[in-house]
Amino acid sequence: MTAPNAELLRLEVLRAFKRRMPRSDLNANISPFDDRVTTAQGVVAQYDITDIHAAVRGRIRETIEAVRDGRKKSQVILLTGDVGTGKTHLLRTFQDSDQATAVGYVFAGGSNHWKIEEFQARLLDWVIEALTAPTPSENHLLLERVRAIGFCAVDQLLTNPTAWRSHLAKSGNRWLGWLTRRFRAPTHESLKKRADARDPTIFAAFDFATFSTYVCDRFLAERSNPTHRFALRVLLTYLFPDRHETGVGTRERVLHWFRNRGDEEYFARRLGASERIDQTFKVMEAVKLLTHLFSPAVSSQLSTPAHPCPPRVFVLVFDQSEGRNELFDGEQDWRDFFAHLSELYNTLPNIVALFTMTLIMRDKLHGNMERQFRDRIRMDESFTLRFPDEGQVLNLYQTRLTNWLRDDPILLDHYNQLDNPYVPFTRSEVLEIVGNTTVRESLERLDTRFRRTLVDDVVVDVKIDFETARNHYLVEEKNQNEWDYTANHLETVSRLFDSVRELLSRDNGIGLANFDSLSVCDVPILKVTVESLNRNEQVYIYLGRVGKRYNDPVIELIRETLFNRKKSQYFLFVVRPVVMNLTVSDPYKTQVLTGVCDTATETSLRALHHVAKTRDMYADPGEEKAFRELLQGIVGRSYLGELLRHARTQLTTLAQSGSGEAPGPSTD
Repeated sequence: MTAPNAELLRLEVLRAFKRRMPRSDLNANISPFDDRVTTAQGVVAQYDITDIHAAVRGRIRETIEAVRDGRKKSQVILLTGDVGTGKTHLLRTFQDSDQATAVGYVFAGGSNHWKIEEFQARLLDWVIEALTAPTPSENHLLLERVRAIGFCAVDQLLTNPTAWRSHLAKSGNRWLGWLTRRFRAPTHESLKKRADARDPTIFAAFDFATFSTYVCDRFLAERSNPTHRFALRVLLTYLFPDRHETGVGTRERVLHWFRNRGDEEYFARRLGASERIDQTFKVMEAVKLLTHLFSPAVSSQLSTPAHPCPPRVFVLVFDQSEGRNELFDGEQDWRDFFAHLSELYNTLPNIVALFTMTLIMRDKLHGNMERQFRDRIRMDESFTLRFPDEGQVLNLYQTRLTNWLRDDPILLDHYNQLDNPYVPFTRSEVLEIVGNTTVRESLERLDTRFRRTLVDDVVVDVKIDFETARNHYLVEEKNQNEWDYTANHLETVSRLFDSVRELLSRDNGIGLANFDSLSVCDVPILKVTVESLNRNEQVYIYLGRVGKRYNDPVIELIRETLFNRKKSQYFLFVVRPVVMNLTVSDPYKTQVLTGVCDTATETSLRALHHVAKTRDMYADPGEEKAFRELLQGIVGRSYLGELLRHARTQLTTLAQSGSGEAPGPSTD
């Protein structure tokens, strides 16, 4: 590609970049580096830079696989790093459902805005949500596992030619029950055929009470644990839906019961007794039961060549919030947290607990931690996140740009043809912008410079350039109150008037002669001199921006700007960010006007001036017309339109009366 063509392609790509930036519905400019913080609901796959923290992700995955295969006991891993190094992002990469299925784990975690006394309830909620995704009413991991247990129990019953008969459903009527068993009872062959086909209707042939007892005796690690037995029987109602249900279905009732919102009367009728898990130890027992059902021991019982049932590791994620100093309020809360993790670690073989800390918090807590807790937590440096190196920063830049353009294959192809993949910067500029810092800070710096560069240095058309400039200033507008944001409003007006003096004069039939910045009685003033086209008549408008208290300053301004001056030529226009209720008495009543310079007006005027500075760079003559229409619309709708119209009216009056004398003492 020749140099002129290469430069032309570069400019076209940059213009296309800028066209993608303004979003009117968001009042913001979107850049490739916008999404910097991954939340619990965030999707990280499309933003993930695989070589950043790849070694740490690999170690975590290896740990999960080792626990899954039984080569290691349950693990507790502390992930550390400075604020913004990417701890949350790394954790959320394990939330991907395809990866979870491939590796064989269940990702359980959520909001960290909870107190230590809520640990068990929150953990149970997370586990249930993970096991019943996508929704409780569809097929999910928990339902599939309960079905596998049910079919395994049926298979075992059917190995004995006669034992299975004692588990068949019975009629409440003695003679009807005898007739049913005698003439309509399922045969061993029919049951075996349905079991091999994994037909869920087979469970209707069995008696729930005897069948559930059989399951509890064979699949529970603690067969005498009454909480486990009741909870498993609750789960087995998945396989035995109530024929007379109204309202909430069986699957929903099961989840309500585990969350301690169950219908006691319903389960008392179905199971012959009612049970609640409103006590802390019962909540934890429910967590243990749910995870136990996916343990290697239970999975090996359930798995067959025709129907594999692989084990699952529960990856329990506890992510420290960086909006406060620590996850919990005090060190004792952390000790209680570690104690809960230890209970899970010691009880269950299929747990990998991941939690995060900043380096400062780790160093503070670890030294004061009891040895039994220190020894349970893997704290080697391989789980500490570091700053990205130069190669990773450059890859981060290119990957973010490529992902940003993935919905526009033509533009992406043009970008890939560029000799410099770091446009609008160079390779060295990208490294200089980022410096030695965290991933989050790197993205923040690139985001700021990318937006600013495209807003300032790339010209597309009036509409796009105005929108990007306006959205750029909106960020500042949102971060300040109306008084601070409009403090230099008169400077904005002066710069704009100076850059579009000829257009405003031509469109309004007047001449904008001078703009003088003054300070009168500590109030900033812009003295605007307006003259007729033949320069025979002049009008002088003192534009003043006042603060929250305005009555006394306005009185002083009237005295200094209007006293002993011609009423037909001298005027005071007072503005502030909000409406004022100003009463002016004679003889100055007709000389004082008021207006509102709110934040929206200030932003539009700043953006308008931004575009005005680059008017001569537009090659298309139609852009000049577009700019004039934009100028007329924004100025005309603001108080400045009223100011210019007032000046024109006064000049017309002076011309008609022939009283365009030079300024002098008032004789009116």
